[in-house]
Amino acid sequence: MTFSIFYDTEQAPITFDAAHYFCVATVNAEIKRATDIEYIIINNKWRKQTTRDNFYTEEKKAWRLRNIIARLPVLINPNAQVSILTKTDKFFRNGECFPPGYAPGRPAEFPIRWSDLAVIKSAGLDPQIFKSNNYALRIIDRLFLGRTTIVLSIRNADFNKDRDTNLSVAKDVYSHFSAVGFNVVVIPDQDDALGDRQYEKYEWQVFPQLAMDIQLRLAAYERAYFNVAWGGGHSSLLWLSKAAFRMFGAFSEGVYVADKKFWTSNGLVMGENPVFFSKNQYFDWLDGKYLSAEYIIGEIEEDIVALKSRG
Repeated sequence: MTFSIFYDTEQAPITFDAAHYFCVATVNAEIKRATDIEYIIINNKWRKQTTRDNFYTEEKKAWRLRNIIARLPVLINPNAQVSILTKTDKFFRNGECFPPGYAPGRPAEFPIRWSDLAVIKSAGLDPQIFKSNNYALRIIDRLFLGRTTIVLSIRNADFNKDRDTNLSVAKDVYSHFSAVGFNVVVIPDQDDALGDRQYEKYEWQVFPQLAMDIQLRLAAYERAYFNVAWGGGHSSLLWLSKAAFRMFGAFSEGVYVADKKFWTSNGLVMGENPVFFSKNQYFDWLDGKYLSAEYIIGEIEEDIVALKSRG
């Protein structure tokens, strides 16, 4: 049975929120016992609902669509069939689809809430279905050279700067774990890698090429001994994989996509891990405004001790 998964840019965002949408949709296809899944992105208009929707230029949206959104299904299946339709006058739907009954121009619900993943988990299914392909893993192996690696993933974007990583604090964290023998790798924000390159103010090992390709970014996460994430939608790749990590800076009062109201509306319980997280995955609830190097180092050291005890 062919199962079509649609993503309509007139109704859904050009952000990493699409990551958990595709996971939810794919699990629904598997529940239906689909033998052939196709991912179809409808792109004849852009959504104009949020501040971010209206902040991005059409050129920026087109870049994110092709560089991020259209490549996310490949993290589920390296041979995923992905197409982008800019004209829908000859639209044809073959078989069942998600959202159910979708048709261009007709309002539909595109579930981008983290609570949808909790529903999948409670049904005994696994929503963490992102996985690297072997070629990407071999590239990362050549970069890491078999060393015990901590990946530090930072946010320094061109929108909503309140969510950005404090680079000075991140550098102190980097220096500490380098000094105790880890190979620490920094993956910058793609916006920064393509823009001002603020990360170049510091002397640390940075792989900007990993910011440019989500397959390589995920492979780096999976090959890392431990991941330290500080904000950024790219952290969705961690949340939807089995990689070990601690997520800092995702909670911040006063930031509408990171405050208590936002997270509780997404089904998270304050002070607790999301129910769909696996072992060695942690959501840190300290407000991002108060993060210090000492706090981050202490939490990571405890996580590493726990990781070692679990083998």
